[in-house]
Order: sequence, then C-alpha cells, then structure tokens
Amino acid sequence: MAARVVHFGCDVCRRLLVLHMAGYAVDDCPSILTLRSALQDTSQTAAVLFAGQDETERREAVMLARSQSSAPLVLFEMSNAPSDEADFDLVIPPLTPPHEWLAKLAATIEQRGIVH
Repeated sequence: MAARVVHFGCDVCRRLLVLHMAGYAVDDCPSILTLRSALQDTSQTAAVLFAGQDETERREAVMLARSQSSAPLVLFEMSNAPSDEADFDLVIPPLTPPHEWLAKLAATIEQRGIVH
C-alpha cells in the first residue's frame, strides 16, 4: 500500500504529480475545511505537506495538523524569506530538485516509523 500524504495549500510547482509518480497516495486540501476532513480519515497519514498559503492560514493549518495527527509536517518554502521553520519536521527550500526532496521526505517518514 502506498504511503498517504496530505497536501495543504496551492500546488503551483506541480509537486502533487511528482508525488503520485513516486507512488504516494495524495490528498489535496486547498482549504482548512478539506484539511480537517482529510485528517479525520481513518487511514494512516505518513506526512502533512504545506505550500503556497499565507502565514496566518498556515499557522491555523499547522495547529490543526498537530492536534489531529502525529505525522511529520513538511514545509515547501515559496521564497527565501524567513518563515516559521520551527513548526515543521522538514523544510524544503525553494528550487530543490524533486529527487532531493523526495529522498528527504521518504527519510522523514521512515524516521517516524511509517513504511513507504
């Protein structure tokens, strides 16, 4: 069974397609409401990914994810501007090649004991 990841935010860099091609099952959550629903799903969440949202909305989503799941939180930074990196288990800088961030994501998931 493929590892399930939940993606919150706007997928401007087409990472969801890359994740699908790498064998992940992806729940795309463009809003807090869909994120809440996805996190209540009974299947195991391997990671919660964040990208492309404003800081206030992201903070709310991070608090929700932390309260609903023990999965690692991964931030795909959109710029080199400082962000709230301390809230995340993994931070992927802008323009990181897919093979690099996929490897880092897999390692982060494995550290939590979730098999991919």
